[in-house]
Amino acid sequence: MKQCLALAGIVLGLVMTAWAQPATPLHAKVTVNYQGMPFADALADLGKRADVDFAFAHKTLAGLDPVTLAMDNVEAGRVAMRMLRPRGLKLEKMDGRLVAVVKADPFDEIRPQRE
Repeated sequence: MKQCLALAGIVLGLVMTAWAQPATPLHAKVTVNYQGMPFADALADLGKRADVDFAFAHKTLAGLDPVTLAMDNVEAGRVAMRMLRPRGLKLEKMDGRLVAVVKADPFDEIRPQRE
């Protein structure tokens, strides 16, 4: 009986700790509708909606195709990854509100295959 109570206390403590953690800005729910918007503008708009500062080298975003994406009430991090991954980019080094956008490793890139 004592072991069950101890285990229940540990589980409850873990649940309370996980629940009490502050949400990062990328967990904020956003609604976006980008129809042919330039990539840098779409990233800036997402940053404003989620209160996140995306840091990137301008040469990293040079020549990327426009964003066409519509998502309703989704976490900002998921929206960002839907925009970044097909273009060979990823998020790195979250420090408060600052997130770095960098090139993904070639082995991590996801490229859709045309039929």
